[in-house]
Amino acid sequence: GGFARIGVRDHRKGTTTGGLVDDLGISGLGGNLRHYTSFTLENSASLPSVAWPPGPRIEVDGGNRHDTDRPEEPRVAQHAPSRNQPDGTSIPPAREDLPGYAKTPIFGWILAITGFVSWIASSALTLERLEIYKNPDYVTSCDMNPFVSCGSVMRTAQAALFGFPNPLIGVAGFAVLTAIGITLIAGATLPRWYFVGLQIGVTLAMAMIGWLWFQALYVIGILCPYCMVVWAMMIVVFTYTTARNISHGVIPAPAGLRRFLAEWHWVIVSLIVLLCAGSILITFAKVFFG
Repeated sequence: GGFARIGVRDHRKGTTTGGLVDDLGISGLGGNLRHYTSFTLENSASLPSVAWPPGPRIEVDGGNRHDTDRPEEPRVAQHAPSRNQPDGTSIPPAREDLPGYAKTPIFGWILAITGFVSWIASSALTLERLEIYKNPDYVTSCDMNPFVSCGSVMRTAQAALFGFPNPLIGVAGFAVLTAIGITLIAGATLPRWYFVGLQIGVTLAMAMIGWLWFQALYVIGILCPYCMVVWAMMIVVFTYTTARNISHGVIPAPAGLRRFLAEWHWVIVSLIVLLCAGSILITFAKVFFG
C-alpha cells in the first residue's frame, strides 16, 4: 500500500486539518470526522478510491490533486408525519405514547381483576339459584328485605332471559375475561381480530347489563346485591376496553377523541358509576332513608 497527505476542512469551524491516509485508514485527524466535508489529497501512491460520507466521493489516482471543497447544502427542516388518515381518523400512536391503561400489562390487570370479581359474584348467584331449584322456599344469603333480595329477583322471568339462569352466562363469560387478562399480564401479543371480538363481547354484555339495570329498578322494583357488583365491574370493563381499542386504532377515531380518553377515562368511569348509584338511591330512597 501507499500513503497520501490529506487536508480535511471542518465546515463548522472553517479550519483545515492535515493528516495521512493509507489503505488502513486515516490518522492524525482529531474531532468528529462526520463534520468534515472537503478533502485535499497529494503525494498519493496506489490507493483505492475513497468515499467519505457525507462529503463527495474522492478518487486518488497517481498523485493528481482533487479538491472537492464545496459549500454545504442547506438542510431542509424535517416535519413529523401527519397523525391523521385521509378519512379524518388518526393513526394509532407509538407504543410509548399510549396512556397507561392501554398498555398491555396494565390493561391485562384491569381485565383480570374485574373479570375475577364478576366471576365470584356470578358463581354465588348460580349456587343460590341451584338451592332455589332444590327448595322453592330457600332464603338466599342476600335476602335483606322485600326491596333488596336476590331470591326474589331470581324467581322473575327476567332472571332467565334465554331460558336458563342469567348467572350461567356470567360464569362462562367472566372466566374467559379473566383468562384474557392473565394472558396479557404474561406478555402475550394478541392479534387485532382478538380485540375486535373482545369489544363485541363486552359491548353485548354491557347492553344486557343495562337492560337488567332498567328491569331491576323500574319494572321488578327489587335490587340484587350480587347483580350490582357485576354492574359495577362491567362499567369498568366496557369503558376501558373501548378506550384501549380506540387508543390502539382497533376502533377508528379522531385524534381529539384519543386525547380526551387518555386524560379523562377515569372521569368517564366515575360518572357512569355515580349515575347508576344515583338512580338506585333515588328509586329506592324510602328503602335507604326511611
